[in-house]
Amino acid sequence: MTKACRLCKVLTNESTCPVCKGSELSEDYLGFVIILDPKKSQLANKMSIKEAGQYALKIR
Repeated sequence: MTKACRLCKVLTNESTCPVCKGSELSEDYLGFVIILDPKKSQLANKMSIKEAGQYALKIR
């Protein structure tokens, strides 16, 4: 099952976050966004996303 990192919001199937290496993951998240080019994306800028990938919009 896909989990969202509580620190950087990246979605992963691993037991630790591949981006920030955190272990605080949650299966309870709402919606997701795919960022292709974080340098040109206004949403990535608002969410403080620096790398391309899939991110949760809200984590409970």
